[in-house]
Amino acid sequence: MLVVLLMPAQWGEVLLGATWSESSPVVFPLGLAIAGYGLEVAAMLGFRAHGIAVRTMVLRLFAFPLPAVGAVIGLHVAGPAGAAYGMAVAAIMTATGLWWMLIRLHARPTAESPDFAGPMKEAP
Repeated sequence: MLVVLLMPAQWGEVLLGATWSESSPVVFPLGLAIAGYGLEVAAMLGFRAHGIAVRTMVLRLFAFPLPAVGAVIGLHVAGPAGAAYGMAVAAIMTATGLWWMLIRLHARPTAESPDFAGPMKEAP
């Protein structure tokens, strides 16, 4: 993506023809959206590694329509580039929520932790 962003406009027109002028404004926001989706997948892998992927179901259920809603709102506000930015914002919001849940999970004391204040087992 960085190569496409740093590429001079003349090179883009040579390589992609007439479509470059219409597609160049959406390259950056779509790159952000792809990065956001990658962060979502990384957080989900963290939950799966801990064997608790079910905890994210509520967030995923509410976050499911966000890319479509963001794209439609962005399309009405700023055209195709706005739609791409709306999708990027939705992906980053969902990734932020997932990572917040994963970090909070690590902040809680567990039964194996010496700081755990749960019921103590009696010796046999």
